[in-house]
Amino acid sequence: MRNTLLGLFLICTLSVAGQVRNDFSDSELRNNAETLLVEWMDSMLTYQRAGLHPALDGGILCPACARIHGRIGDAVLPLMYLADKTGKDKYLTAAKNLMTWMENVHRPDGSWMNDVHVSDWNGTTVFAAIALYKALHYHGHLLDDSTRNHWKQRLLEAGEFIMDNPFIYSRQREGMRNMNVNYSASATYALYTIGEMCNRPDFKEEAKVIAADLRSYFTGHDYFLFGEGPNIRSATKNGCFPIDLLYNVEESLPNMAYYAVMAQDTGLLSLVERSMVTHLQFMLPDGAWDNSWGTRSFKWTYWGGRTSDGFMGGYYLLAARHPEFLEAVRRNIHLLKEATRGGLLYGGMHYAASGTPPCIHHTFGHAKAITSFFGIAAGRG
Repeated sequence: MRNTLLGLFLICTLSVAGQVRNDFSDSELRNNAETLLVEWMDSMLTYQRAGLHPALDGGILCPACARIHGRIGDAVLPLMYLADKTGKDKYLTAAKNLMTWMENVHRPDGSWMNDVHVSDWNGTTVFAAIALYKALHYHGHLLDDSTRNHWKQRLLEAGEFIMDNPFIYSRQREGMRNMNVNYSASATYALYTIGEMCNRPDFKEEAKVIAADLRSYFTGHDYFLFGEGPNIRSATKNGCFPIDLLYNVEESLPNMAYYAVMAQDTGLLSLVERSMVTHLQFMLPDGAWDNSWGTRSFKWTYWGGRTSDGFMGGYYLLAARHPEFLEAVRRNIHLLKEATRGGLLYGGMHYAASGTPPCIHHTFGHAKAITSFFGIAAGRG
């Protein structure tokens, strides 16, 4: 069934592969992406609260949800990148104020809550930790010693949480994996990087254990990554596994690729590369993703996922061997620009026309992904 659907899709859709523009340069792509990033972050700063109340100050209010999302701390990476790139104090001040607000959602176990008084889910600490690590590793020289040490302590505490939480699989906690594989897949990179920065070899060893287990989560024929749903190891009576395109391309595969390069895990990187090629067949001609069939398609926004990050950095990492990956990044960034109004990324191509306000989650998540792409392009990983 899966192969039949894939075949019909390819007949009806222009494949990105083979349609690479020869007149398009890396520098042009980076310039376009950076222009969009500045537009997004400057707009987001107009929603950052100041002087109202300690529970609000530093947070960035969502115009659609009328609250401050607990994952807003992910924006520390693009803010620190722009502070470093432009030398403008407004980005550095915003990043520091934002991380001060994040103390409101920080828990004693080292995690950050997903939302205040709405969702105490804290598995997204994995993604917050990755953003904070990159902000510290690449741009931490901008911080005073007190701030840098505090952020690093919070990062270490996040690593302890990831190590001790049962949504991450290890040999010591077999059978306790969370129903969605994106957390485990991303924890490989989170734990390995924190282990490097904080001199915790046990974190790095756990990352290797998780990575070894994840090798069995690729389908044998097309190398789809599965595990986004219940009973993730058991096929249905028709031989199907739970697969979600967007969580795969916008979180799991990029983070596993980053881990595999950093840890020199060539076996895993080969699987991820094959999987990326397969998943790319579901990109539409304008750079959108067809996730109508995914297990979490309710978070599909045409251009990407509502609460996932973006595929740019992960695919660019392997673009030297796959020029179609670079073309895919170009098309998607153009589409994100088309879906941006008033400096924020709307949840679909017709949301603005219909009067539906934009959830700020879309903007800061994909701003983080574009910043990761810049890191790869600069050769920093």
